[in-house]
Amino acid sequence: MGAKDGARPAGARRCEFCGADLPERGHGASGRRARFCSATCRQRAHRRRAAAARAVRDPGVRDPAVRPAREAPGVGTARETPDVGPAREAPDGNATPGTQSGGTAGIGGLPASLDRFVGRERELAELRVLLARTRLLTLVGPGGAGKTRLAFELAAAARAAYPGGVLAADLASLADGAGVARRVAEIVAGEAPETEDDAAEAVAAALAGRRALLVLDGCEHLLDAAAGLAVGLLRRCPGLTVLVTSRQPLEAPGEALFPVPELSLPAPGERDRGELLRSDAVRLFVERARAADPAFELTRGNDADIAEICARLDGNALAIELAARRVRLMPPAALRARLPDRFQWLHDRHADLRASLDRSHDLLTEPERAVLRRTSLLASGVTVDGALALCADLGTGRDEMRDLLGSLQTKSLLRADAGRADGRYHMAESVRIYGRERLAETGEADAAYDRLVPWLLGLAAPLVGPNRLLCASAEVEPAAAELDTLLFAAEWAGRRGDDRQVPLFTAAAACLMWRGRAEEASRALRAALAWAGPAHPGRGAALAMAGVLAALRGAPAEGLALAEQARELEEPGRRPLALARVLGALHVVLRLGGNLAEAHEVSRRCVELVRRHGSPLETAACLRWQAAHALDAGDPDEAAALLEECQALHTALGDGPVPQEWLLTAAMLALERGDPGLAEARLREGLGQHGHPSGNAPPAPLTPNPVTPALAEGLAAVAARRGAAERALRIFAAARALRAGRGLPGCAYRCRAMDEAAEAARAALPDRLARAAEEEGRRMDVTDLLAYALDAGTPPTRHAEPGGLTGRERQVAELVADGLTNREIARRLRVSERTVHTHLERIRAKLDLPSRAHLVRWFLEEVTGTRR
Repeated sequence: MGAKDGARPAGARRCEFCGADLPERGHGASGRRARFCSATCRQRAHRRRAAAARAVRDPGVRDPAVRPAREAPGVGTARETPDVGPAREAPDGNATPGTQSGGTAGIGGLPASLDRFVGRERELAELRVLLARTRLLTLVGPGGAGKTRLAFELAAAARAAYPGGVLAADLASLADGAGVARRVAEIVAGEAPETEDDAAEAVAAALAGRRALLVLDGCEHLLDAAAGLAVGLLRRCPGLTVLVTSRQPLEAPGEALFPVPELSLPAPGERDRGELLRSDAVRLFVERARAADPAFELTRGNDADIAEICARLDGNALAIELAARRVRLMPPAALRARLPDRFQWLHDRHADLRASLDRSHDLLTEPERAVLRRTSLLASGVTVDGALALCADLGTGRDEMRDLLGSLQTKSLLRADAGRADGRYHMAESVRIYGRERLAETGEADAAYDRLVPWLLGLAAPLVGPNRLLCASAEVEPAAAELDTLLFAAEWAGRRGDDRQVPLFTAAAACLMWRGRAEEASRALRAALAWAGPAHPGRGAALAMAGVLAALRGAPAEGLALAEQARELEEPGRRPLALARVLGALHVVLRLGGNLAEAHEVSRRCVELVRRHGSPLETAACLRWQAAHALDAGDPDEAAALLEECQALHTALGDGPVPQEWLLTAAMLALERGDPGLAEARLREGLGQHGHPSGNAPPAPLTPNPVTPALAEGLAAVAARRGAAERALRIFAAARALRAGRGLPGCAYRCRAMDEAAEAARAALPDRLARAAEEEGRRMDVTDLLAYALDAGTPPTRHAEPGGLTGRERQVAELVADGLTNREIARRLRVSERTVHTHLERIRAKLDLPSRAHLVRWFLEEVTGTRR
């Protein structure tokens, strides 16, 4: 390779249809240099030229009074098309690049396309069905989502169903609704009467008796006028269908809505080339980057940066295109680093990301603007409770706040997270940055921050509050749901020199540890301890948390030293529950280090403190710790007595479901006493709190906590006791993989019965079967694991071929990498050369590889892990 990995040779020729590299010495049958990479591309190019010729020769289905777009610039087009440039951008920020390279100009009254349409296959399929069923269809979505381009692609694909013509009117450039009918009359009737009423009459007369499709593009600032015109035309012209693009619905009778989603994104951490290119966002980035720099390639060196850019731009087509065009100036890693100040560089002569958001902001009412500015601080998503906390000075009631958030959703500035039970809204990162800039401009930032911090510390009280103890894993979830907001507030407090940064960083560390992000938790605790002096009231909690984290990461001596420092700070006993929290952390550290006797004594003292100063639920939580110690010490009778008292306290309070940790301890006691049926019931009750992943889907994506794999391992132990060794090994392996993959702490939740059951299950099977069962378990994700653990079904199977290739396609790719020709591969596989050629076409399409050499390099890097 040269200095630039994957660069094409200077002057390299490309296929005139798809843009793939052509061999340097490739010639057609006539001896001329080849123009296409395959017969398929040659045939498709021929069909395209024929279609273009027919359109020029016979405008056909269009009314003679309607002038083609190429004859009257700006008339009949949805946007003015610039003379140069790889894409055409709408003033409202919608990315509106053309359909296919080489597309025809003005076919069916639609604007000419200047570049290739990428992705959106599923959306187009759904829209074609919707368009056939409804007469008024509105595509709604935020600025830059690609509504205009998608509408034009849909109209082009459906034009055969509209012999009366497909017509498009750009309404985005109108200042108000007074000119809507006149603008449409220019397109449909070829004239613009002086009054709106006369223009509407002219349009209705021109469309009467025609089966036509009218596209009204960019209607969000003209809702009443656009809705009135559309409804009037539909009532008078029974053959008419109207397709609208807008940032919010028209709310007209008979209107069907299609929310335009973000471009599909790759899974977090995905590095497989084929899987990355299944993402429309990555495909669009690569396509536009190649237009800006023909030598650009998606490689192992830049794939993570590109995926991160697409994710942080929220799959917004306009933003991704603007970023991709910058690759000629800086590599993806540099683009990624500059995302925090994206508004400074995500613009060009034709489009501007900030201008797109300005347009959306201008359409808001003043209360909506205030809510948008303030909720931009909620980095974890917007909830009614969070919005009320930040807008407390406005006197907004809960019902009114719900309406305001709903309005922001309607106007495409928030998106409801349908899978979240807490009614959380997602705010795109670009909108959030924009909102914070507006907040600073209005001088409200400091006051909003001062309202945010007390709300967050209230959520985190079980973790860091001086008068509360953590009683159950469920109490971590409210703070963990706001983890990104906690980190944002803590960093802001650090910049301001605010002492509250210590509890904020400590609470964030606890949530990070709970989520398995130990390294980030360590950084947060270092930040807390760096600020907290010896007299700081939050130093003890931070030291205790740091001790537990160190012990979980395999450094019990360091953890013990930190926990002892915390005890020394709180030992005077002026804050009994703060001391109890430190003792609880110390007992975990001692237990993880194997000092069970000393851990038991510490937990006894903790119970004594909590009985005098804590709540009944906090007392019950400490009793559960002691019950776990009794089990470790081989005293099931004491464990049973402690759990009975623990359960009685919980029942008396009637305070929600029994915590998962308590159910786990009760299940382990049942196993110890030889009652697998009772153990299974307790474990199922605990896992069932995640929602049952088989049958009806849970209301939210499953978020495991450290107890989750331990509960699953308990069910594996039950299976092993009943002789189902393969099932047991699958669940054990899946639970271990979940714990390792998520970085979840787990040592404190394991017990002797689990280890003994795992050993017994492995011993009961031949090595081959045991290894196969464990491999099946390791392939399960958390949803698979819970479905399998809760239902005695078969383990889910997964297709593991890289890049989404079939088994045969992988064989062909491997033989190409071995240097075989198509003829040699055909002989080896006993198929025709044509079949081999078809396989190669499909492989290159799936992986977006322009040549055979690129396929070889992909196979060596992605499949075999080697490089040339």
